[in-house]
Amino acid sequence: MTEYDREIGALSGKVEALTDDIEEVKDDVKELKGDMKRVLAYMDREEGGRAARDKLQARWDREAGASVANQHFQVELTWTKIMALAAMVGSLTGLIALAPHFFFHMG
Repeated sequence: MTEYDREIGALSGKVEALTDDIEEVKDDVKELKGDMKRVLAYMDREEGGRAARDKLQARWDREAGASVANQHFQVELTWTKIMALAAMVGSLTGLIALAPHFFFHMG
């Protein structure tokens, strides 16, 4: 196993860990949505303030949307870095394989 294979294996492990983290975040978001529904139901019962409920719901939606969008961006950025590294490894491997051939013809 070459050093490059070990690097790619390590990166694959990181991708799997990130995937697991994303699943955990999704579960947390589901749990928070349930909590939000309970809070909103309480507000409807106790305060009877539909405007207050709508305002709070809008704020949560904005915050949740921004948080999820940021998490997706971070995952995409990480995946892009991994793919760029894999491309560099492939390019370096190709250059190393062609170097003797190139220098043989130059000499």
